[in-house]
Amino acid sequence: MTSTRQRAVFSIALAVGLASLAACQGEEASLAFDGAETRSAGVGDFALRSTSFADGESIPRRHSAYGDDVSPALAWQPVEGAASYALVMEDPDADRPAPYVHWVAWNIPATATALDEGLRADARLAAPAGMQQGLNDRGSTGYFGPKPPAGSGLHHYHVQLFALDTTLDIAADADRNALVKAMRGHVLGRARLVGTYAAPDTARP
Repeated sequence: MTSTRQRAVFSIALAVGLASLAACQGEEASLAFDGAETRSAGVGDFALRSTSFADGESIPRRHSAYGDDVSPALAWQPVEGAASYALVMEDPDADRPAPYVHWVAWNIPATATALDEGLRADARLAAPAGMQQGLNDRGSTGYFGPKPPAGSGLHHYHVQLFALDTTLDIAADADRNALVKAMRGHVLGRARLVGTYAAPDTARP
């Protein structure tokens, strides 16, 4: 009887563990904008725009890693009650289960309503003061522009901005998953701007 009970307890624990693992993998495989951490009840949407490209339009070459690899200018309306903003840029068209992460940033001050073009690739920025940048999937800090492989077609780059009710205390080298986990329960609003990019004809693997 004891052995049967132990097997039953083990089976239940295993099922719970596998379910939790699947849930975590599911969140990592989706865009930050669409994850459970950022779309809970009460989370509103706000507008994100850029003078560099319009929503749904092509990203200029200078913002790609085939060009000058400079981050685009961004602007938004302030969200009431926000203590900070966080940013994630991802490419869901990459040939892998999870989107490719191009930019991770947090503690963008609540007083900020824009990011200038061409931010430095530093872990902590002086302007806007206190903004921190984590690791992208290239393994570097800050912005990494579009660089889709030749022949992979048109890729969509989702620049996602989140208004938070707090500032975040996470590691300086935090990645996308660490940031999204830290945002859970703190998202007041979210915004998204999508740009497209395809490898130039002259690109080589």
